[in-house]
Amino acid sequence: MLFPSEVRAKLEELGAEFVSEDLAYIPVKATYSTEILEYQEIDTTPYVTKLKQNIVRNLTYRNVKTFEYYGIQGILRKVCIKYRDPIINFKVFPLRVRNVVLHMFSGRLTGEIVNRFENYSKEGQEGYYKTWRWKSCPTSEDSYSWYVVEGSADLKSDWYHRVIEEETNRLIATVRQITDIVKKNGYVEITASFETTGLIDVIWSLLMIFISGRVSTRDGYDITISYKWKGETQTVKRHIDGRVVLPVEGSVGVAWD
Repeated sequence: MLFPSEVRAKLEELGAEFVSEDLAYIPVKATYSTEILEYQEIDTTPYVTKLKQNIVRNLTYRNVKTFEYYGIQGILRKVCIKYRDPIINFKVFPLRVRNVVLHMFSGRLTGEIVNRFENYSKEGQEGYYKTWRWKSCPTSEDSYSWYVVEGSADLKSDWYHRVIEEETNRLIATVRQITDIVKKNGYVEITASFETTGLIDVIWSLLMIFISGRVSTRDGYDITISYKWKGETQTVKRHIDGRVVLPVEGSVGVAWD
């Protein structure tokens, strides 16, 4: 579909370069950096999950370790184990949007959003004390030999991310992203494509926002973190709310479809 003459004239005023009769690109007016204005994290891990990880798996893992150390002699001997759990600490936030195209006739918005996941977690430790099965395990941590569990602070993540543009108060993107293992003190940047419909009443407002070079957003994440601990994969869940000023990378596309 061709641009109507009045739409084409308005786009020309904005400096659009027409690459075809139904597609144009407008350069952004300025380059900005990412600004995190607000960031709040809430633990949403179900209580049953925490109970299973902290009690049931402790007993199972203790029996496994006893067999590893003593084999069949574990009938008479046991390994007492104490834990210093990993400290799960991370940050996830949007970094920029790019390849944005506003589809004026249908009121659609397409593009890509880049998220950054940073891992600040600390590894857990296991303390061992070997004794006869009929003897009680000591309560003092000083009686145990402590070892850092390598890899227990390496995280995988899986999240849903909702992006609301603040000025129009409209949802502009919903994406799901999954990361591979991110080592402690490491980070990863991953890109997801999005398409949002039902924006025809604010499409011109969004165009002016995007060509300014930055967009202010409210961001919500529901994220599941998994990591290895006590011989199994453990999970925690978090909800994150943030306010971010995102730079717009590259020119902004305008299509009449």
